[in-house]
Amino acid sequence: MFISSSERLITKGYKYFRDTVDAWIEEDPLNRQSRANALEQTLTSLLQIAAIELDEHEKPHIIFETLNARGEPLTQSDLVKNTIMYEADVTDDREKAERLWGMFENDFWRSGSGEGRIDRIHLDRFLNYWMVTKTYKQIVHDRVASEFRNYVANQNNLPDGDSIDEIAADIRRSGRIYRDIEADSLPGIGLFLRRVKIMEQGTIIPVLLWLFTSDVPESQVSKSVEVLESYLVRRMLCGGSNNSLGQTAVSALARMADAGPEVSGDTLEEYLSSRTISSRMWPSDYLIQKTLTDDPMRGSAPRRKMVLEAIEIHLRGTMGESLNLDDKLTLEHVMPQRWQSNWPVLAAPAIKSEKEEERDRKVKFIGNLTLTTGKLNAKLSNAPWNEKQKELRKHSTLKLNQGIIDKSPHDWNEESIEARSKQLTDIVTKIWRAPSGA
Repeated sequence: MFISSSERLITKGYKYFRDTVDAWIEEDPLNRQSRANALEQTLTSLLQIAAIELDEHEKPHIIFETLNARGEPLTQSDLVKNTIMYEADVTDDREKAERLWGMFENDFWRSGSGEGRIDRIHLDRFLNYWMVTKTYKQIVHDRVASEFRNYVANQNNLPDGDSIDEIAADIRRSGRIYRDIEADSLPGIGLFLRRVKIMEQGTIIPVLLWLFTSDVPESQVSKSVEVLESYLVRRMLCGGSNNSLGQTAVSALARMADAGPEVSGDTLEEYLSSRTISSRMWPSDYLIQKTLTDDPMRGSAPRRKMVLEAIEIHLRGTMGESLNLDDKLTLEHVMPQRWQSNWPVLAAPAIKSEKEEERDRKVKFIGNLTLTTGKLNAKLSNAPWNEKQKELRKHSTLKLNQGIIDKSPHDWNEESIEARSKQLTDIVTKIWRAPSGA
């Protein structure tokens, strides 16, 4: 990757100090010269530089890390880069240093990449994922550099171990895949990557890095992606815990690497479908149907919207127009959450309270959810059914909404919600298929 001179960190550092000095001098226009003289005297006469001489047995990159720990902490990627530069002996070889690490010297890699409770730059997060693909174990975010040093040392001790040049080349190759993942631009799986981000499941990225750097046949890549998406979405819909997903992904990756790239998708499906602990199980059709038809739909608004978008795409089929996922579609409750003003419960006083509680539950079911534009959502709001029906027919072209209009012409009630919940659940099990034999 070509890095322009303006993007280089040393150029940015120079511009920062130049602009800071200019701003400081211009703070006091009447004393520009005296300020400039004071700065010159400080830099030429008062600034001290310490030189540390090492013997041939000492490792300068380790001493550098120790000294720097007393100031601004280095990132894990700084420490990894430090190890690579030392091992590759690039002290007087600028071109080699640029070839080894130059692609990572730009704003993308230094920008933030938040996930969960930890906010790290992209380069730190990527190197953590890369180390997982090499060690087949989870690595704590602040242990990446030390684990990398151990990995390099082990390679040095192996008769056929990779050289530091080969290790750096592998990091660069995986880095390009990581960038494509972040841009949702890996060929054929952009929609899958978008959904992974919505579900916040970055723990499976090591699996993707391995798939796209291991000569996996295209058919097995497709199967692996299909298996991963079904596993993640079904667990999300059933309220599965995410605590064990990291270890599950690491174990699956080890199995895939051991079996070989030519059967990676088959291996992944076999492994995930064999999980029997409830926190790691791949939910069956029966569990999906029971969950979505007996209980309110789980998940944040973006995740529920993601499921409805997938249903809309399925309903359109291969012959229909594509759904533009850039459209600002929003979640809409057909029967509003605040239904009391225009949707009265018609029941005897003795059971009215019970019916109202049941309605409060049912408005959150998948069968009562649809998608509309933001403007239409605001117009529908808490309006009664006849008004909503009229506006949906007039303004919406979504298959989701055509089904609501056509199948419930006179009323929209709890029975309508139950019937549509079953219908949509059947579609969900077709989009995200259960493991073989489930």
